Amino acid sequence: MPPAPFTNNYCPGNATLAARQHCLHSQFDCEYNVSLIRIGGDPVAGMSKDYSVEYRCPRKDTTVRRVYVPGEAYGQPVLLSCR
Repeated sequence: MPPAPFTNNYCPGNATLAARQHCLHSQFDCEYNVSLIRIGGDPVAGMSKDYSVEYRCPRKDTTVRRVYVPGEAYGQPVLLSCR
């Protein structure tokens, strides 16, 4: 738990929409920087954030792929690749 007066507003999937919107029209690769602004602000103020994403590539590939960025992830580059 974060120290007072901070609150924990984290929930699984809180960055899903931001990643999806950024990568929606990518065919093979999608690169972006982890952004607290895109997910609506800092979900747990005062604490280091890691970042993980699971994704599937378009077409017939049903493999679930994963990318993990350890804390502090804010501002770090993420590459979702379908190659």
